[in-house]
Amino acid sequence: MEQDPPKARRILKHNLGLIKQTRRNKRYRARCENEINRAFNELYKKRRPQIIAYEDLAHLRGKAKSKGLSRKVSGWQRNIIKECREYKNYVYSVTDPGPQNAAYSSQECPQCGWVDAKNRNGDIFKCRQCGFTADADQVAAMNLKKRLHDEEITRYTPYKTVKEILLQRYNQKAN
Repeated sequence: MEQDPPKARRILKHNLGLIKQTRRNKRYRARCENEINRAFNELYKKRRPQIIAYEDLAHLRGKAKSKGLSRKVSGWQRNIIKECREYKNYVYSVTDPGPQNAAYSSQECPQCGWVDAKNRNGDIFKCRQCGFTADADQVAAMNLKKRLHDEEITRYTPYKTVKEILLQRYNQKAN
């Protein structure tokens, strides 16, 4: 039961919480866009890539407390990344072959080829076979770069098949 209907109408009409929240979200989005753009500028100016390898980010979700906000945030961030990448590729004449299959990319050793989930512990990669150590994201990037010209592992190769292929390659190398 409403005890003060005029007060309820005023709250609905002048909901300052929503206005404040919208303003905060716009500032956060602008900050994210600036950070993404700065990172792309740094990458393209320093490295001057001819071709770029990346994974499909469609499966990622944000880490917000509510699922709805999490999906919303990660969706527009992925969109910003995609738009920025396409624009910078055009400006710097970079070839874009499309996203690569990311299955096991951060679990495969770029030196010896051994694939094991235990190779990765959080952000640290340490191969259990040869002892190679690096940042897990760097390892994934190296492996994605190798997959650019891989005939067997395409973007849509099932992850179980990818693991079989990688382990076969390791065994052939070892023998």
